[in-house]
Amino acid sequence: MTGTDTIPGNLYYGGFDLGAPELPDARMVSICLEWIGKYCRPRKTINNAHGSYGLKHVVETWATSRRATGTEYISNGSLIAAFIRAGYRCVREGDGPNAVFNFQYIGPKVGERGCTKRMPYAAKEWAAVEDQ
Repeated sequence: MTGTDTIPGNLYYGGFDLGAPELPDARMVSICLEWIGKYCRPRKTINNAHGSYGLKHVVETWATSRRATGTEYISNGSLIAAFIRAGYRCVREGDGPNAVFNFQYIGPKVGERGCTKRMPYAAKEWAAVEDQ
């Protein structure tokens, strides 16, 4: 699947074919598009290391780290819709609600000395790297 506005008819709030046919949330899609624009770049191949469900949690904690109070929720379907709208290829993972994309993460990475660096996951990790 590709295209800037070609959102599949079976993509709902929770992901592909998941739950009631409630569409992805426009505000959540906007937050995801901001994160994608800041921290992702297209690549030729699909990145199977990071699926939509895990990425939605990364975007949630990033968005939460930018709030004065409270937490931010991002639905799986909104994350998928944002990647599609941003022009990334989307491949559904089997018959499940999740997807993978042809993206490369280019944002800040965290990790203990001597360990493989990874994208921030917790809000406090995002707050620490965004303050640098």
